[in-house]
Amino acid sequence: MPAIATVLHLGFVPTIGAEAVTLMPVQQRTCVGQGGEVVGRKPRSDVQSVEFDKGALKGALKISFTDGGWWEFEIPKIYRKTTEQVIQALTPAG
Repeated sequence: MPAIATVLHLGFVPTIGAEAVTLMPVQQRTCVGQGGEVVGRKPRSDVQSVEFDKGALKGALKISFTDGGWWEFEIPKIYRKTTEQVIQALTPAG
């Protein structure tokens, strides 16, 4: 069973560290994680795939893990460039 339920995370942002992908609440009116409060954490080695469906106003980012679970986020168009950097950071070179 996945460590974190499969759910559309509204009001949360994935942060990418050297060893883990962390799920944190978003501060009001920004897309910046609040310091200290961690909702979920998965090792980067557990990331199986990253998909981004670009919509006109909002996109859908889906991070799938090797245990069968995934995190899915609604991404406003204004954060598309940052989302593409997240995808690049999580996609294995090769």
